Amino acid sequence: MSTGWVTLALDRPDGTFTGGDVVSGEVAAKWRTQARAVRVHLDYVETAALGTSVRVRGPHVVLPGGDFGRRRFSLTLPRDAVPTLRVLDLATVTWRVEVRVDRFGPDDRAGGDLTVT
Repeated sequence: MSTGWVTLALDRPDGTFTGGDVVSGEVAAKWRTQARAVRVHLDYVETAALGTSVRVRGPHVVLPGGDFGRRRFSLTLPRDAVPTLRVLDLATVTWRVEVRVDRFGPDDRAGGDLTVT
């Protein structure tokens, strides 16, 4: 899971979880940079033809900045996490892990959907 020069790798490559599971992994930059902070969060999102909207803000962690090359993270899905719902090809409602590298200039992001059963 990556966009631009930031990559996100989960410890469970299949991305399948249940409520209460720990979502952990590593966020890395292709080139070292100075970052103010690295923010990782889980959100319950709805994706449809009109775009993506956050329905529930989930747990988050702010990792230290400084000389950024790679950082490990760990977050816990809520025990009552609603399972992933796919409605034909019209919409998906699921949990998503998002990473934002807060640096001087434009912030960089990476993320991906989880399958919650």
